[in-house]
Amino acid sequence: MSASPPNVPGLRSFEALYRRLVWLYPAGFRRTHGTEAIEFFRDRYRTAFRQRGWPGALAAALRGYRDLIVSALLARWDERPFRRSGFPGRSNRELVGAIARDSVYAVRTLWRAPGFAVIAVATLALGIGANTAIFSVVNGVLLRPLPYPEPDRLVNVWQINHEWLDSPDPRFRNLGAKFPVSAAVTWDWVERAAALESVGAYNTNRPAMDFGDRVEQMWTAEVTSGVFDALAVPPHLGRVLVADDDRVGAELTAVLSYGFWQRQFGGDSAVIGQTVTLDGDAFAIVGVMPEGFYFPDPSAQVWTTLDDEAKQRPRDWQFLQAVGRMRPGLSVETAQLEMEAMNAQLTEDTAGDHKFGVRLIPRTTEVVGNVQRALLVLIGAVGLVLLIACANIANLLLVRATARRRELAVRAALGASRGRVMGQLLTESLVIGLLGGLVGLGLAVATFKPLLAFLPSSLPRTDEIFLDQRVLLFSLAASLATGLLVGVLPALSVSRTGITDVLREGGRGFTASGGRRSAHSLLVSSEIALAFALLVGSGLLVKSFVRLTSIERGFDATNVAMAFVTLRGERYGDEQTRTTFLTSFEERLAALPGALSVGFADNMPFGGGTSSTTMTVETLSGPQEINLQYSAVSADFFDALGIPLLAGRRFSGADRAGAPPVVVISEGAAREMWPDGDPVGKRMRRGSLDGEGEWKTIVGVVADTRHRRLDIEPRPKFYEPVHQVRRTAYIAVVKTQGDPNAVGSEARSILNELDPAIPVPRIATLEQQIANTVAMPRFRTLLITMLAALAGLLAVVGIYGVMAYATAQRTSEIGVRIALGARASDVVGDVLKRGAVLAGIGLAVGAAIAFAAVRVLDNLLYQTNTHDPAMFVGAGIVLGVAALVASYVPARRATRVDPVEALRTE
Repeated sequence: MSASPPNVPGLRSFEALYRRLVWLYPAGFRRTHGTEAIEFFRDRYRTAFRQRGWPGALAAALRGYRDLIVSALLARWDERPFRRSGFPGRSNRELVGAIARDSVYAVRTLWRAPGFAVIAVATLALGIGANTAIFSVVNGVLLRPLPYPEPDRLVNVWQINHEWLDSPDPRFRNLGAKFPVSAAVTWDWVERAAALESVGAYNTNRPAMDFGDRVEQMWTAEVTSGVFDALAVPPHLGRVLVADDDRVGAELTAVLSYGFWQRQFGGDSAVIGQTVTLDGDAFAIVGVMPEGFYFPDPSAQVWTTLDDEAKQRPRDWQFLQAVGRMRPGLSVETAQLEMEAMNAQLTEDTAGDHKFGVRLIPRTTEVVGNVQRALLVLIGAVGLVLLIACANIANLLLVRATARRRELAVRAALGASRGRVMGQLLTESLVIGLLGGLVGLGLAVATFKPLLAFLPSSLPRTDEIFLDQRVLLFSLAASLATGLLVGVLPALSVSRTGITDVLREGGRGFTASGGRRSAHSLLVSSEIALAFALLVGSGLLVKSFVRLTSIERGFDATNVAMAFVTLRGERYGDEQTRTTFLTSFEERLAALPGALSVGFADNMPFGGGTSSTTMTVETLSGPQEINLQYSAVSADFFDALGIPLLAGRRFSGADRAGAPPVVVISEGAAREMWPDGDPVGKRMRRGSLDGEGEWKTIVGVVADTRHRRLDIEPRPKFYEPVHQVRRTAYIAVVKTQGDPNAVGSEARSILNELDPAIPVPRIATLEQQIANTVAMPRFRTLLITMLAALAGLLAVVGIYGVMAYATAQRTSEIGVRIALGARASDVVGDVLKRGAVLAGIGLAVGAAIAFAAVRVLDNLLYQTNTHDPAMFVGAGIVLGVAALVASYVPARRATRVDPVEALRTE
């Protein structure tokens, strides 16, 4: 079969599904007419797209699928009897013809009841459309394999810090389970790790790239050659990095992404041998990767070799992440055991210099592990909404089928079997399901781009989310399953009706049987139960999110702007030049209208990376080692962020290069090192106990601050003056009176005046940075809350419909009671009692379901008990009151029944 030229939007995906369906034909037919059928589908799709755009193309594709399925069934089973079909002695052609006639009749029946049809189709469309949209996200993020050959063999290789794992502090235990590696350890693994076919290490960076007419910061990845060996993706052009590129003294080389090559070099194949300049260093371009390749994420545009300094750093300089490819046929568990044995031998051979364990994690788990549970919870929640919608439509169909009892009884009297009657009813429900699926698919397509924009930036693999054939098949399967689900109960209920009893009723009204009343009650109670579970889950997530975002951070993020500045190259090689530049930049920023305070830091809360190091400190019991986070900051940094001073002093302008080295420590560091003493005046230095680092005097203590995530407790930390240490990347922090976004253009103009060669800085506000860290909790909380509200609304509508129907069936009874002197309050109380019973059963079952189901939220909640009684009671009150209100409306209507008219109907 010929390949499809993808020159018409959507043709590739629709044709891929059509090609799969072609296999429904017998083999002989496929060989003779398969290619012709695909070309006919392709031509019809193109013509429809040119004439009527997307709607016409979608309709043409669906017609093509329908025609193919019908003709394939007829071609494959034309004259064979279809056994167990309820049509003894009839051929499949006759069976398909009967189904077609039932479908046409079902469409005509729905056409005669447009109100019912619109409500049923719209309700299912909302449920199926929402499920299709969320499934497209799950498909792209979780189900689609990583874009590398045999991705199940890829693993991330971490070190284990046993000392941290054994720490009583959970902050260190979490960090110790996934510890970065050094280049030296990577080289050892390359030589010794037999479990890994290849292994390499990488580190993401954001250097300044010189484009000639401008300088910009560009996300890159510094990698060893083993990374490309492990990923096993051949280059589009040139070559990838090889082992010779890892040698000390080797030429600096780079590999470009396909998109970067197209944008900056116009797709010129002569790019091999040219150079790109990063932070003043020229890297020779040796290759271009194919379109669609990315690593470790789509932001990396260039992959470079490590510089000689990084290649020669000692074992305790752990700044890399490692990725490897296991040997064929090896499981992760077996590879883990082999790596542990190799690591034990490495520790012995290095005389204890290598102190860390090793841990393998599948690459897929590493990429999507943090969001897997959240996405599965979302698909489960939207599935519950669809089930509630199905229960509502099943109730409508049950009422509708009950009203058609006489018609169905006449058909049975004329010879239609019970199976034939059930088939007709199921065909009608399938038509409703398919129509709902078609409209739902249209809704999913229409809302696809807004959904992508709504997804949190922290969600991985968003560029791989699209509506492919798997999503289309899911939508089709959901439509068919929904159609069957909503139709089975009404079909079973009505098909059991006795012909004689129905015909004997003649034109008189009838009362629903106990079985049908039980079916109505079961459906409504099920709706309430599912809605209750969703409301409890939503309440827990909302409570968790409120607690997370209102937690004490240790600083004030209001109206704080940040500008990320890089000072690299020979010009800024000495301390005096950097100090002069930063001082000028700070003075110019402080002179801006509305600027209250300006500071600098090499990293800061939620605004940059984090660093930690081993320190030796003077304590009351003698020198001790401790691992501390650290930042280099300017004198006004604490004022700009509003970090409270608890003891001693902050930095001043006198704390510059050449002055006595000083530090300020956090409250947590003071509490851990001097729980009963004053740390001001004590000393600390970098390195272990036997090191020879320069002693620094502690001059102050400030409050703890959360650094990367709100749900992680602050770690002990120290600050040192930015002018007493060598740094190349800085963050300018500006506290303003008004909108902090206004600082951006001014900061760029100032930098351009001071030095046009400095890359254009990235501008952000601290509040935006914090919001980005809670984007995923906000997304799932908002979405599940919306789904819970929709579920509650559907459940209330369902109980209203049942009570209204039940009250209508009792019109004569109520009329007689009123005629005999019954009070209106008695009638209302009777109806409300039944509504309360239905709601009570639903709430009881829902509480049991919620109690078991909310356990899946355990890892998604912050300082919130999954079985919080307040959430269960609150959800019960909300649904219970709503159910009683929904029951009250038909109850009040029942009291207005005219007894004479009610009796006359008898």
